Amino acid sequence: MMRIYRVHFCKLLLFVVVGFVACGKEAPLQFCEGVDRDGKPVHCGKEFTTGDMTLYVTANEPFGSNTATVVVYEKKKYSQPQYTSFDYTINPDSNTAIIPFSMYTEGTYIVKMIVKDKEIAHGEITVIDTY
Repeated sequence: MMRIYRVHFCKLLLFVVVGFVACGKEAPLQFCEGVDRDGKPVHCGKEFTTGDMTLYVTANEPFGSNTATVVVYEKKKYSQPQYTSFDYTINPDSNTAIIPFSMYTEGTYIVKMIVKDKEIAHGEITVIDTY
């Protein structure tokens, strides 16, 4: 009888821990439609139609550099070739960056933000063409 309660307690504890992890902080790199007047991300997701969007990046500490490199890899079945990359000017004293981003080719991509040879954040996005 005690064993049954122990099993149920362990399941409940696991559920609570998973809930805290899932409801924790936002992802370090978010794909959004833009930002509001306060600089907070708006309409973020993992799937967008072709066109313009915004990368909203949050780091644990200030970037410490004026330049960030955004590297985009195309996710294929057996490989992830580099699709494109570009540099963007950021505030070295800030730990958030708002970077304009455009994708006009359908597919799934992995996007990484690198500052001083260190990956700050990464995320995956699927771009679909609705036309």
